[in-house]
Amino acid sequence: ENSHICVKCPRGRWITKDDAEFPLACRPCPEGKYQDAVGATACKTCPANTETREGADELSDCVCKAGYYSPYLNITSGSTTSGTTCIACHSVDMTQEPEKTDSCGTEIPVAEFCDVHSKPVCVNEASSGNAFRVCRSYCPGGSVWPK
Repeated sequence: ENSHICVKCPRGRWITKDDAEFPLACRPCPEGKYQDAVGATACKTCPANTETREGADELSDCVCKAGYYSPYLNITSGSTTSGTTCIACHSVDMTQEPEKTDSCGTEIPVAEFCDVHSKPVCVNEASSGNAFRVCRSYCPGGSVWPK
C-alpha cells in the first residue's frame, strides 16, 4: 500500500508549491527572518537593526545587532526585550564631541559601531557622513542594555 501524507512545514520553515523542493522538504527561514506559524509559504522579517539565526521560529529570536540596543528594558531580568526595533548606539544622543585635545583617528581609534569594549572609540554619527563622535556606551548587541 503506497500512501503519501503531506505534513505542514513546522515553525521556522517554509515552502511554496513553485519551489523545486516541494513537497519533499521545507526550507529554513534565512538569517534575519523568522516564522512562528506552521504551514508557512514565506518567512517574516525581523524588526529594524536586529538579526537572528537561520530557522528562527519566533519574534523573540530577533535580537539587536552589535552596535544597537532595544530601548525596552525589562527591569526584572536586567535585559532588553528581543523582537523589538533596535536603536543605534552611534546616534547623536549616545555619543559626545571629542575633547579639544583629542583627535579621532590619531589619539582615539575609529570603529564602525560602539561595540568595542573597555576603550574609547570614535564612530561616524548615525545621522551624518563625516561627523566623528566618541561613544558614551558600549553596545554588544543581543539583548544587553548599553553600558
